[in-house]
Amino acid sequence: MPRFTNQSIDRLKCPKGKNLVYLWDPATPGFGVRCTNNGIKSFVLRYRMAGRQRIKTVGRVGALDISKAIKKARALLGDIYAGKDPFSRKGGAVKTVRELSEAFQDQRAYELKPKTLQSYNSLWRHINDAIGKVGIEYIDADSISKLRKRLKDSPTTFNRCVALVLCALKWYGIGTDNHPLKQVKRYKEKTRQRILSKGENLDFFKLLARYKESKRPGWKYADLVLLLLLTGLRRDEWRLGRWEWLDLNNGLYIMPDNKTGGRTVYLSTPVVDKLREIHEEEGQPRNGFIFPAVRNKRKAMSWTWRQWDKIRREAGLPDFRIHDLRHTAGSFAHSHAGLTQRQVADFLGHAKLETSSRYIHDAEKRKSAEAAGLAIADSWKDD
Repeated sequence: MPRFTNQSIDRLKCPKGKNLVYLWDPATPGFGVRCTNNGIKSFVLRYRMAGRQRIKTVGRVGALDISKAIKKARALLGDIYAGKDPFSRKGGAVKTVRELSEAFQDQRAYELKPKTLQSYNSLWRHINDAIGKVGIEYIDADSISKLRKRLKDSPTTFNRCVALVLCALKWYGIGTDNHPLKQVKRYKEKTRQRILSKGENLDFFKLLARYKESKRPGWKYADLVLLLLLTGLRRDEWRLGRWEWLDLNNGLYIMPDNKTGGRTVYLSTPVVDKLREIHEEEGQPRNGFIFPAVRNKRKAMSWTWRQWDKIRREAGLPDFRIHDLRHTAGSFAHSHAGLTQRQVADFLGHAKLETSSRYIHDAEKRKSAEAAGLAIADSWKDD
C-alpha cells in the first residue's frame, strides 16, 4: 500500500472509465482521499454504523492540511467508537435558523470554494434577518413569508434563499422530501441570454481591436474578452490564468482547479496565436499571470464593471453581459461550426455532462475546439 503523504495524494488520479478512486491511510482506520474523474480530491472517512457502511467527506484537499485532516478524522472516529454518528447531526445541538447557518458555514468551509462561501454568506444574511430566530422545526410557508416580504424586489435571491435553507436542513440530517418548504411557491425566473449575431460579433471585434490599438481606457481587457469569446471559458478562468498552465506547443490549457474541478482545455489555432501574441507583448514570461495587474505583476488584473459597461454601451450592446460571451461561443460552435449538442457541452465544460464527455476521444475534442475557434475568428473578417 502506498504511503499516505502529500506526494502520494498529488499523484492520485482517477483511471479512465471510472468515476471514483480512493487512497487509504494505513495509520488511520477508514481515513483516506477520494478523487473524482474530473480531478476533485477530498479527505473522506469510511465507517460502519447500524450495520451500514458510510463514506463521508471530511474536507477538500488543499483547503484542509493533511495533518489537520488526520486530526479531525481521528476525533470523528472517537465519536463513532462511542456509538455516536458525528455526521447525522452536525455542529452540535442546533435550535434556530441562525445556529443552523453558522454550523453549515463553519463545517462546510473546508469543502466549498471561497466564492461559494461568500455567496452563501450573503444569502444567509437575508435569511437570518427575516427568520433567524425561528426554530428549525417551525420553518414553514408562513414563517418564510417574512423572507418573501423582505426580498419582494429580488425574486431570484428569494428562490436561492429557500433552496439554501432546504440544503442546510438536509445537510443537518432533517428529511426534506415532504418538508413544508417544498410547497413554498417560488418566483418564475426569466432566463437572460443575449447572443451576438455574426454582424454584431464582427463589429464587437473591431471595437476591441480599436481599443487595444489606440490604448484607450479598457484596452487591457480587449485580449481577455477575445479569449473568452474564442473559448467559451468563464471570465476568471482566463483572468486568473497563469502561463505555467499553458502548453502552447500542444495547444493545451491545463487548469488545476475551476468551477467544475480541474480541466484540460484544447486550444484552437486562433487562441494559440492570440496567446503567443500576448506572450510576446509581456516579454515572454515563464510563469505568472497571463493578465497581470499594471502596478503589481504578482497580482492578477482586476475586473472593472464600470469599464465593461462603457465598452458594451459603445458597442451598442447595453444588455450584453460578460457571461453572454460564453453563450455566444456555444451558439457559434453549434450553428456555424456544426458541433453536436454533446460536443458543445464538452467545448463549454458543462459539469452536468462530464459523464458523457469522457467518451469523446481526445482527437475529437481537439477537432471540436479547433472548429469552434476558427468559426468565431472567421466572423471577424470583412466579407
